[in-house]
Amino acid sequence: MWPRDLLPQKIPYSRVFLFKYNSNVAFDVSEAGIREHANALLDHLQGYREDSETTTIPIIFVGHSLGGLVIKQALVLAKQNDKVYGDIRKNTRALVFFATPHKGGNGASLGDRAASVVAFFTGNLRNDMLKLLNQSSKHLANLTVDFSHQYEDYQFLTVSETLGLVKAPIIVDASSAVIGLPGHREHVLQLNRDHRQICKFEGNSNSDFKLVARHLKRLADAAVENSPNQGRIQEDPEQRPIVAEPVGFELRASLGSQTDP
Repeated sequence: MWPRDLLPQKIPYSRVFLFKYNSNVAFDVSEAGIREHANALLDHLQGYREDSETTTIPIIFVGHSLGGLVIKQALVLAKQNDKVYGDIRKNTRALVFFATPHKGGNGASLGDRAASVVAFFTGNLRNDMLKLLNQSSKHLANLTVDFSHQYEDYQFLTVSETLGLVKAPIIVDASSAVIGLPGHREHVLQLNRDHRQICKFEGNSNSDFKLVARHLKRLADAAVENSPNQGRIQEDPEQRPIVAEPVGFELRASLGSQTDP
C-alpha cells in the first residue's frame, strides 16, 4: 500500500498508520455505520498517541471514497467530545480526499453519489440497499453541514477521477469530489484514473504518485514548521507526525476497507 511503502521515501520524517474497517459498504454509509467506524478510528488513534506520549504531534488524514466520510465524521465527533478527542482535532493540519463524495452535482444528490459508490463496490444495488441509502441521505447531508464549521481549521487536497470504468460512468466526478473552498484553503487535483485506481500507485517513479507526494510533502512540511515539537520531530522517530489514510496520516494515518487491496 503506497502510504506505507512509498510515502516514507518522499517524507522520511513521517510515520504512517493504516486504519482498515470491514467493508459492508451499504452499512458504511448509514448513520450508525459511519459513526461506528469513526469512533473506532478515534479510539485507536488516541490510544496510540497516548501510549507513545505523542498527543501533540500533527496529523494529516488521507481517505479514499467513503473512507473520507469516516474521517469527516471522526472530526465532527472529536469536536463534540473535545475532552477526550480534542488533541486529535486540534493537531489535525490537513485532509487529503481521493474521490470522496462531498456533495451532489450535475443533477445528482449526495445520496445518488453514495449509491453510485455502493453499486461500484458491490456490483449491484438491491432494493434493500436503495432503502438504506435513502434513509442515510439526510445523515450525509447533515454531516456535510456539521463538518463545514471546521473548513477554516485545515488545509485540503481533493483529488478527483476523470475516467469511468468499462461501460460505466465516472463514479465521483469533480462536481462531487471538490469541496469548493478558496484556493488558499483547498488545492484540487484531477488524475486520469478511475474510481478504483485513483489511489493505487505502481511505484515511486509513477508520475501521478510524484504529483500527489509533492503536495503531501508540502502539507507535511507546513505541519511540522508550525508545530511546537519541530525539533523533536526531526530527531526522534517516535515524535514524527502521523499520516492517516482511511486509514490515515499522524503524518500518517489512513482509512481503507479490508476488501481494498
